[in-house]
Amino acid sequence: MALDFDLEMVTELKPQQALNILATKLALEWQQDNLKAPGILINADVEDRWEQDVTEENFGFRPTLVVGFRINPNQDYEGGLRTLIRATITLLQQTVGETVLLFNYETVVLQRLGDKLILNQEMLEPSIISEIDQFKLTYEFQVFPCSA
Repeated sequence: MALDFDLEMVTELKPQQALNILATKLALEWQQDNLKAPGILINADVEDRWEQDVTEENFGFRPTLVVGFRINPNQDYEGGLRTLIRATITLLQQTVGETVLLFNYETVVLQRLGDKLILNQEMLEPSIISEIDQFKLTYEFQVFPCSA
């Protein structure tokens, strides 16, 4: 069973632009309209109105772009997680809008509101935090409710 993560963002980036940035900066391979790396498949789309309403209700902002990550836990799970974090941080560095990374559509992994990056301390293992630390970002930890 694949693990799904969604990065919901307020940004001027279009889906193809976001994927092009990731393909270039992270040297990811194209697979039709998606990107792939060991253990992960990445897609991007314009956020639909219903999802915008749900995100606004839960987080106070209306995302314009969603980047989806599907990790196969049976194929290079750790590599897939590293790519997920690198891709997320790369896109955070390219934009300034509000963002939330959700696991299975409901559990907050991280969020950026304004210029504050908050990591869910219960969702991130030390190896993933050390991956984030390589980007030299300022962040804080918080415990989030179990679901959005």
